[in-house]
Amino acid sequence: MGKKVRIPLEICSLADEGHHFFVNASVNGQSARLLVDTGASRSVFSHSWLKERFPELTIEESQGVATGAGTSQLPAGIAWLQQFHLGDLSFTDFPVAVLEMQHVNDAYRQAGLPPIDGVLGCDLLVQLQAVINVRRKTLRLRKPRKRS
Repeated sequence: MGKKVRIPLEICSLADEGHHFFVNASVNGQSARLLVDTGASRSVFSHSWLKERFPELTIEESQGVATGAGTSQLPAGIAWLQQFHLGDLSFTDFPVAVLEMQHVNDAYRQAGLPPIDGVLGCDLLVQLQAVINVRRKTLRLRKPRKRS
């Protein structure tokens, strides 16, 4: 693994419900607000957010359903993001799960928080050896070395 990259981490209190962590990213030049979720197996983007910004994006239907995400089961899809940026890290043709996340954003609105556009999951958190530093309010990732 290569150099360490630090990304600002927003920490929001959910009254008696604990705290949630958020980071900013970009997809094909469009800003995205992501929930950092160490319990999510994969990174996920909102179906409506993707289709609103990238109507030409192909979202393939998945045979399965997603569990968790605040409900018991949701129909899932998969898409490949042309460019996905997280701090100084850049990913090309990055595969993400696609779910409708309206129920999640409804809960955030009720809590007085802005909506999210997706979830940063363990597919990237583990691969990039993520470290959440609450005191410094940063998410530290290790930039992968280029293969020769």
